Amino acid sequence: MYIAYDVKKGVEYAKLYSSRREGTRTFKEHSNLGRVLDKKEGIYQNRERGVFAYCLESNTYESAPVGYELAEKGRRKEALIVDFGDVFFLDEFVRRSGLIAAVDAIGYGNPDTLRAMLCYYILCSMSNRYAQDWWEGSYARILYPEASLSSQRVSEFLAAIGDEYSQREFFREYFSLLEKSGNQTENILIDSTGLPNSIHFPLTAISNHNGEISNEIRLIYVVQQNTGLPIYFRYCPGNVIDATTLIRCLAELKEQGVNTKFAILDAGYYMEDNIQEFYDSKISFITRLKENLKLYKELVAEHLGSLEIRENLVEYNGRYVYLKCVACQLCGNSAYAYVGLDIERKSSESHKTFQRAKDKKLTTDQVYDTIQRQGVFILVRRPDKIVDKRKKK
Repeated sequence: MYIAYDVKKGVEYAKLYSSRREGTRTFKEHSNLGRVLDKKEGIYQNRERGVFAYCLESNTYESAPVGYELAEKGRRKEALIVDFGDVFFLDEFVRRSGLIAAVDAIGYGNPDTLRAMLCYYILCSMSNRYAQDWWEGSYARILYPEASLSSQRVSEFLAAIGDEYSQREFFREYFSLLEKSGNQTENILIDSTGLPNSIHFPLTAISNHNGEISNEIRLIYVVQQNTGLPIYFRYCPGNVIDATTLIRCLAELKEQGVNTKFAILDAGYYMEDNIQEFYDSKISFITRLKENLKLYKELVAEHLGSLEIRENLVEYNGRYVYLKCVACQLCGNSAYAYVGLDIERKSSESHKTFQRAKDKKLTTDQVYDTIQRQGVFILVRRPDKIVDKRKKK
């Protein structure tokens, strides 16, 4: 007889081997002694015997010394001491706010797994492989006792809820919840962002965003204006221009029962087709003009010189800007433009220009021309009420 040792995941285990003979044949047999607690003293642990001592010479099993029994109790996981506050608070919030109905609308077969993973993603930044360990030491184990969070089960869970049907069911219930709570969804903010990555699949593409080249996916987000709650999200290849996605977003929102009345748009969405769509759909909007647009240059040339006067100085959230409202035309439609000068931003940008002027060998005239354009911005909006002059006639 002899004892063989093996190390798995940093833990040493022992097996007891013996031989027996039947006629001319010899057979080897083994039994698991279990985890090695003290190789020199022959102290082991397994499920059948717990912590015990084994003597190879006499082939006898004995109780482990008292010290090892106490040490083993210290190694056991506590069954009742768990992290409590964060999971309890989040669970109460989801239930009392009514969001639990939208979560359950996803329709996953094991609701405990769904709710536990929701808490895990919000409260924990670790990878999915640690979800089971988190659950065992958290109040989530008591709230969601049937949750199955092993690595394989989590993969199956994500695959099951990642289909379009589950997403649509969630948002259908979610929109209904917003309307019932009085949070109207007609006023929205639309923006997009790049998700840089080097994954080789169809959505990754080369993007040129404000002169910055990168491999990315574009993620489009629509949120409610007054609460910031998400209403809609969609991903598309990184080389898709932001402006080309707007009309489709509005159409899909309408299909889901969200009839947009007012939208705040990022400057990247300003395009003639988009602006005309807003006028045709009678949707009010406000957006920023890019500096390379003809309308921007015309408005700056006409109104910048008369901007810095007492009547145009306004304060918002402790920030002072000069702001002048003038009538303009957007794609042949009546609109308002707000020509603005952010005093703090102009000061900051001008200071940087002065610091770089010597290195770039700028002349005084070049420095002057540069700082004239700094801090300037223009917002344009569709009037809330537009009089159709053709009908009036």
